[in-house]
Amino acid sequence: MIKTNKRHVIPLTEPALHILQQWREKREGCRYVFNLVKETLDLDDAEALYKARNNATKCINQSLAVVGEQIGLPFSLSMHAARHSFAVFALNKGLSMSVVSRLLGHSSTDITEKVYARFLPETLSAEVAKLSSELINLTI
Repeated sequence: MIKTNKRHVIPLTEPALHILQQWREKREGCRYVFNLVKETLDLDDAEALYKARNNATKCINQSLAVVGEQIGLPFSLSMHAARHSFAVFALNKGLSMSVVSRLLGHSSTDITEKVYARFLPETLSAEVAKLSSELINLTI
């Protein structure tokens, strides 16, 4: 929503809905999963929404960075890393570039392709195949 000024409805899987239901039961009466945004936030106030989103993201990223360090990840764990991980996972599971693009809220599939095409299994296999033919020619 921030980049395109359009709200997106993202369908969730049954396991994701189950997790959210567990959160709802533990935090009865809360509007949000994470208690980082005021309950009275006006979702139509673009400036307030932008500030709330940035503050919440910063707080979540700080917590994720600590978790990542504690489990010994070789990279900084963040919401952005989770977004990229989701996209690569979805593409490798066979979701179309168009669907992943829409789920990420990209304005066009060109953006998605530019960032994620290199992670597709077919792309990787094709690139490795190029190396194989070159290596065979070198050994003959």
